[in-house]
Amino acid sequence: MKGNDAEGRFFDIVRSIKDSSLPKIRRIRRTGSQFDQLGVDFVVFLIRSDSRDIKVPFQIKSSYPAVKKFYKTHPTYKHLGVILIVINSYRSDDEISKEIVARLNKVLFEHRNYDEFFKLIHPKKEVKRAIPRFGGKF
Repeated sequence: MKGNDAEGRFFDIVRSIKDSSLPKIRRIRRTGSQFDQLGVDFVVFLIRSDSRDIKVPFQIKSSYPAVKKFYKTHPTYKHLGVILIVINSYRSDDEISKEIVARLNKVLFEHRNYDEFFKLIHPKKEVKRAIPRFGGKF
């Protein structure tokens, strides 16, 4: 499975999740090439209990060796909480959707905030302007 196929599958899986334990998602956006080069494929906008959004960065990989290579290129991203998901033909949609739900619930449970991460990788623009308006909305 190639990167674009894996990313398309991620988008479809997130849009189709019917899990009642899923945090409320306002929207999901595929990032442009500028963010993709910085290691962020998608941003999922979660609604916190205070109705504010949390912008959660996701990186999609099609293999576990690609994850290792990513962390060599971006060693701080694991600590910063960028969510890496492996999507390939060996993993079922159900398995992937359960992982996504678990990872998003962990973001809420740990009260994560990615504003500093986005300022770090893209300090010259506001994140709203840097994330293009294509992709899907919920």
